[in-house]
Amino acid sequence: MSEELQSLVQIIELYGKGLGGLGRALRFSAKGAAKGVQIAQVKRLQHRMKLHYASEGTHNTMKLCDLEKMTGGRYVILNIPIEGEKELIPFYDRLKKMRVSFAELPDLKLGDGYTQIAYNPDDVENVRLVIDYYNKKLRETPKDIDIDEYMAMAGPDGRDYLEELAVKGYEGMMHVEQLEEIQNRINDKDYLPISINIESLLLREEKDAYIFRVPRERTREASSRAIRVKKEDCILLDEGQTVITCLARKEDVFGYVLDNRENPDFSEPVKLDVKELEKAFAPVGEERVELIGKLKPEYAGIFPSFNQGQENEEPSFAPNSVAEKSMEKVLSMEAMKENYQSAEYIPVTFDMDTQMVAESKNIYVTHLPKEQQESPDILRCLDKSDTKLSEDGKRLHAYLKRSESSEITEYSLDGKALRTYAKKNEEIATECLKHQRSRWRSNDPSLEKILLQKVSKPTGKKR
Repeated sequence: MSEELQSLVQIIELYGKGLGGLGRALRFSAKGAAKGVQIAQVKRLQHRMKLHYASEGTHNTMKLCDLEKMTGGRYVILNIPIEGEKELIPFYDRLKKMRVSFAELPDLKLGDGYTQIAYNPDDVENVRLVIDYYNKKLRETPKDIDIDEYMAMAGPDGRDYLEELAVKGYEGMMHVEQLEEIQNRINDKDYLPISINIESLLLREEKDAYIFRVPRERTREASSRAIRVKKEDCILLDEGQTVITCLARKEDVFGYVLDNRENPDFSEPVKLDVKELEKAFAPVGEERVELIGKLKPEYAGIFPSFNQGQENEEPSFAPNSVAEKSMEKVLSMEAMKENYQSAEYIPVTFDMDTQMVAESKNIYVTHLPKEQQESPDILRCLDKSDTKLSEDGKRLHAYLKRSESSEITEYSLDGKALRTYAKKNEEIATECLKHQRSRWRSNDPSLEKILLQKVSKPTGKKR
């Protein structure tokens, strides 16, 4: 495998540890990545992962990571020919009034007169209304772009700027999760909080862990032992001289036997008795517990550095690779997002509780909206490869090609097939959108009326 692809794989491994819905725990091995994965695909995934962490919710917009949670990782990038805050804020206010969910993306080329946002594909019709409203007020029409076009707009320092924001955002998210986990565990009876003095007990520091000697003065252990504490499971107090961590009382804790020179034998981990560890290490007093509960993730000094220490020589428990099919699935999902965020496809959402009729290995059968309760049931089959289920399992996101038609079957109320016919996908999408709009109540009746009038009369304009 090329050095370029190897470096991309390593970056993806780093970002994968912290991702939520987009790609939690993705681990691409060199062996897996070499099997037919195109560098361009990996780069796009890398860019998406960096944006996941780099988006800061600027100008009171959403963070991209929150938008991804809402949409299952889907979003469309809109290039807006506005950069000044005075003109940009009213544009954002109009989007918010139209109930568009969106996140401002990092400006990779300051002074070029453009701003980019990512928005929910399900809100595309509302975005079009805002664009139509501003059409005569802007020097050019805002348009959708893909991730490659966004990155191509970056100035000389734009890519470095995105990298810096991504690292900062990654560390910030990890610090929030790390501190919350410690604060929860320290008050949980299922965990044993312990305090470890670095100066007297640290044997070695690794990139992702500390190796501490277990004091024998207050235990019945016959031989000297060491314990490995992951940096992600601890915080630092007393100007970095004290490690606070919590051991699970009901889980096995393993350590290592020390030789006469206090070198750990990593080849044969030994099980440690949590009750003996409670005797060996200093407890965490009530005042310390209260102090830890008041700590904020902004206090960078309480977090261990993952850039210091030796390389971990202990074998990893993580799998060396993912199955080739798993990797293909991840990348095919990314490719699907890119294809279906173009103007050629129309996103349509179905309610799994009220509109799902049946499911097979490769097909979903869904109800389409009907005008009257006594009207025949209208069904359409959806290929699963063209759909994505939301994380909560309540919504099915489908993508219909704008230029094509779908085969529709009508059934009587007693279940008999009445007729089968073709219907344009644009008409199906419009009817589904009208059905969805009728289910929410706007505080501004005129706004709902405008929306329904707009979608019921397709203009046929290309995006």
